[in-house]
Amino acid sequence: MKIPKLAENELVLTVDQRANKFALWIVGFATVYQFILCLAMSFRAPMGSSVLMLAELIVYLLCFYVFYERRWSVNQLAVFWFAITNLFLLFLFRSSLDLKSIRDVLIPILFFILGLRFAQYEKTDRFVFGLTIVLIVIAIFEMSFPTLYGKFLPTLQFQASTGAVNPAGAMHKGQMLTLNSFRPEGIGRTWFPGLLSNQRAASMFIEPVSFGNFAVILSAWGLARPLGKRMWQYLGLVLVILILTDSRFATLLVALLMVIRFTPLGLIKPIVIAKPAFIIILLLLIANLGEYAGDNLIGRLFIAGNGLKNTPLLELLGATRYASGYGDLGYSYVISRFGLIFITIAWLTLFFAFKGNTRAEYFRIMLGTYFACILAVSGTSLFALKTAALAWFMLGVVFAFKKEIKFNRSNPA
Repeated sequence: MKIPKLAENELVLTVDQRANKFALWIVGFATVYQFILCLAMSFRAPMGSSVLMLAELIVYLLCFYVFYERRWSVNQLAVFWFAITNLFLLFLFRSSLDLKSIRDVLIPILFFILGLRFAQYEKTDRFVFGLTIVLIVIAIFEMSFPTLYGKFLPTLQFQASTGAVNPAGAMHKGQMLTLNSFRPEGIGRTWFPGLLSNQRAASMFIEPVSFGNFAVILSAWGLARPLGKRMWQYLGLVLVILILTDSRFATLLVALLMVIRFTPLGLIKPIVIAKPAFIIILLLLIANLGEYAGDNLIGRLFIAGNGLKNTPLLELLGATRYASGYGDLGYSYVISRFGLIFITIAWLTLFFAFKGNTRAEYFRIMLGTYFACILAVSGTSLFALKTAALAWFMLGVVFAFKKEIKFNRSNPA
């Protein structure tokens, strides 16, 4: 089979001046805002879910400030008003306003459009590469000096103060790092269990799960490049993060993305578009074939499938209560929150509303794979601002170019 090549010819798109000034600052803050707040808490700054919400609100308002300079395109307006209309209809059915749903819908729309407005691939690439180096350095420090890291970044206390976790579930007395920062003794590490301790790095993401998800997004960005030095540099950084986070989900998904990268677009795109349907069928099959327990892949898939199997029809349509008891059940969460009809249209919109070059298509397909798979093992990780903002921004940047991206010699492919 012939390996698809990514050509490099021309690029054309006007850069929004306001986006040029502020976009990377907004995305950077959205990625590390919890790190900043956690650090501030160690110096006795007041903390809680309201402070977290205020920080996120500032991010969204900054995005709207950037958009104020220039009108939205027809496609952008259509996507925005379609989402708002769906939320309004759900509000009529439920007779209650769901602010979390509004927030979950805003993130992809705002950051995708921010990427379209920014439209600077090389600058984005340098930003992502530099950010990754910083994250890895901090993660190595965390693994080497966990007590000192925990003194200035008491992640367990931070997450408890925002209502994200119950500190009673801590594995160790006096534990300062968040609950999933350690593998239980019976499970142990996947990467180098005899060499490294059961600790997992979170870096600036507060929890290892988000850092592992970042590795998947980073691998998609790197693999969407032409074959060359820079692509292998990205894969090397991804490998380091996988070892530091010991993320099993990320490890499997990065391997899958590598297979996708070397598969022709015409073959892989229809498969990825249909992937959520395949995954839902697989989850229901697992839930009906038997019972599986344990903190492993098959156990997580069984729980997700069982949640889907027990989801009432009205919840599937989004017409009744939302997200009740679906904290870690991704497909049940999104279907009950937004309704099956909206989710289906939104998924098809992701693949057909915007046309891009070969690089954009591969990046979209790999991100789509990440979206479809993460919903099978996690409830709200897909909507975490600290990873979702960067992912959607990067997607917007690559779709800002109708033709292939040409590099300067100083930025190797």
